[in-house]
Amino acid sequence: MKLFIKEGVFENINNPTDEEIKRALRMHCFITEKRDGRIKARAVTDGRTQTRYLEEETYSPTVRLESIMLSSLIVAVQRRHVRVIDIKGAFLKARVPNGMELLFVKMEGELAQMMNRLQPDFQIHSGGFMYLKCVKALYGHIEATRLLYDDLNRSLTEKMGFVRNSYDPCIYNKKTKDGNITVCTHVDDLRVSSISEECLIKFILI
Repeated sequence: MKLFIKEGVFENINNPTDEEIKRALRMHCFITEKRDGRIKARAVTDGRTQTRYLEEETYSPTVRLESIMLSSLIVAVQRRHVRVIDIKGAFLKARVPNGMELLFVKMEGELAQMMNRLQPDFQIHSGGFMYLKCVKALYGHIEATRLLYDDLNRSLTEKMGFVRNSYDPCIYNKKTKDGNITVCTHVDDLRVSSISEECLIKFILI
């Protein structure tokens, strides 16, 4: 919950309208123990009642098997260094763009009380429900993976100077003075390769 506050995921709704209450998706929190003993919590929204959109509005492309095989061959032939990166809190980084239908969630019980303690401005209304507007897409929203891909694509092409492959939209390349660097994307996982290990370190630290 603290991460949601830090990332500015929600905005308060003082007096939710009947329409906002109707469209609000129930939010759940699941806690699991990983194989190494660490405890992981994940908050998700139940997007089953959301309006269905066109595939291109919700579908997130993933790297093709052929691209993985070919890029692996290039890595082997050129003796490239490789790093695999998991983007932490990836869905919390993708903002809901202007003009897109607003997203709402509702919390109840201990989850609502916990959020209220962390952010007293977030009110608990009659019936024990808390209604919030989402500034960023959460895991469970049907648009979440597409918004994440669009945000990642903008970061790689506009901010970092990568060129998206014309045959596979999940492959990105960039020429540097130390050699080419290639990024393969699969939702919130990246595989980055380059002859120059320094290039990889710079990429990871950005």
